[in-house]
Amino acid sequence: MKRLFTCCYFFMCTFAAQAQQKPTQEATLAFMNRVLNEAKGVAVDKGTSNEHRYLDVTLRKDYYHSQTAIPGSDYTNNVYIEGIPWDTFDGFGRSTEIGNCTDIFVRFKATLRVSMKRGDTQSWDSFYINGLDFIVLTEKTDSFRKACLRLAETVTEENKDPFKD
Repeated sequence: MKRLFTCCYFFMCTFAAQAQQKPTQEATLAFMNRVLNEAKGVAVDKGTSNEHRYLDVTLRKDYYHSQTAIPGSDYTNNVYIEGIPWDTFDGFGRSTEIGNCTDIFVRFKATLRVSMKRGDTQSWDSFYINGLDFIVLTEKTDSFRKACLRLAETVTEENKDPFKD
């Protein structure tokens, strides 16, 4: 009988440990992309002459691309950011409500280089920023923030020097 209880205890502990596993970096990025793409069509800078709507958003560990358009025109903006330093994550800035969405500002200690192509111009503009704006459905705001924290945690762990004391 004692062995039976020991076996049951062992199996319960094993299943409890498996249930508490944190999502992998790939699963976290997949979730973040799904949440970002749920906000397609949402107006940015609503009510201004600069009003844009998201057409496409792609986020990878070290890469971000978004495409926005002005409704009723052929004008599009393409934004590319390479080398996102998730290991320098520095918290969240302001959050702004946009209709049924929230604009979340994610800060970094490092600087990000942004390449932007506006409209039908052939040239790309480059500038530097210290954070990214992500537009998500309001009900997904907390989950997206947790995913940002998890991604920063996994990238930091991945980049950690194993020989550092």
